[in-house]
Amino acid sequence: MATTPQVGRHPDFVHLSNWPVAFSPSKHFSPIGTVTVDIPPELLHFDRSVSDLGGRILGRIDFLVLKLLLSLLIAGSISNVFGTTVMPSCGPNTLASYVANTADPNGCLIGILDYYDFSYHPVTNAPAASNIAVTPLASGFSFGPVTAAPNTTVQFEIDYDLIIDPIPIIGDSLHLDVSGDVSVTEYFCNDIDYDYSGSCAQSIAPQTLTITSTNGLPANGSIIFNPPANRSQQVGIVFTLIGGANGASFEGLDSTSILAATPEPASAPGLLLGLLTLAGGYKLRKQRHP
Repeated sequence: MATTPQVGRHPDFVHLSNWPVAFSPSKHFSPIGTVTVDIPPELLHFDRSVSDLGGRILGRIDFLVLKLLLSLLIAGSISNVFGTTVMPSCGPNTLASYVANTADPNGCLIGILDYYDFSYHPVTNAPAASNIAVTPLASGFSFGPVTAAPNTTVQFEIDYDLIIDPIPIIGDSLHLDVSGDVSVTEYFCNDIDYDYSGSCAQSIAPQTLTITSTNGLPANGSIIFNPPANRSQQVGIVFTLIGGANGASFEGLDSTSILAATPEPASAPGLLLGLLTLAGGYKLRKQRHP
C-alpha cells in the first residue's frame, strides 16, 4: 500500500499545532481555520534568567512581534486559497440569478472583492430581471443590454454590496455604449449602509457618479472617493432611458472599481527576513547573557 509522504520535521524545531488564523472570507469576518508550523526554538526562546529588566522587556516585545509576523505570513499565504474555495467566483448570468443567489451570507468573488445582496427595483417600464445580463469584469460588472421602445421612458435601479479584503477601493469608473438618450447615476456608500434610491444611512450623502449620452456616442466617467471604501461598500445604480422617435438602448454599462496599489510581492520575503533578524538577535543576546 502506498504511504502518504510526510513533510520533513527537524527534530530540534518547535512544533506549533493549530495556530489560529483569522481573515474575512465572508461578510461576518469569521475565523476560518488553523495551521501547524515548525520553527527554530531560538525564535520562541525568551531567556527569563536575564536579570536586566530592559533585556526581559525587549525579549517579550520581540516575542510579540514574532507572533504577529508569523500570523501575517500564515494568513497572507493562505487567505487567497481559502477565499477562492469558500466562495464561488462570479460568473455571467442574469440579474434574476444574482438576486436569487447572493443573499447574505452567500455571494460571489471577483479577485479580492466579495459581492453580496444584489437587488432589483423596477421603476418605470422596466425589463424583467431575467432579461438583464450580468457579466463579471476584472473588478466589477457589465449590465445589459437594455432597450426602451420609441416614445417610452424606462427606469430601474440595481443595488449590491461589496466586502473589501484587504485593499481599499479608491474610486470607480463607468463606460456606456448607447443609442439614443441614456443616463446612469451610481451612488456609493463607503463603509456605511445604502438606503434605496440615492441616500446612505444616518442621512449621509452618498458619493455619486453620473454619465449621460444624448447623441448616441459612448459615455465615460470616473470618480476618486473621499473617503475611500476601506471595509465595505454598498452601491446603487439608477438607469434611465428616454426613448424618442427611434427609442433608446445601451449595449452594456461597465462599472469598474479602482483599487489601491497592490502590496509588492516581496512583502512576504521581507517578513521572513524580519524573522531571521529576530533569530539572530536572540542568539546574540544568549551569547551576551549565558
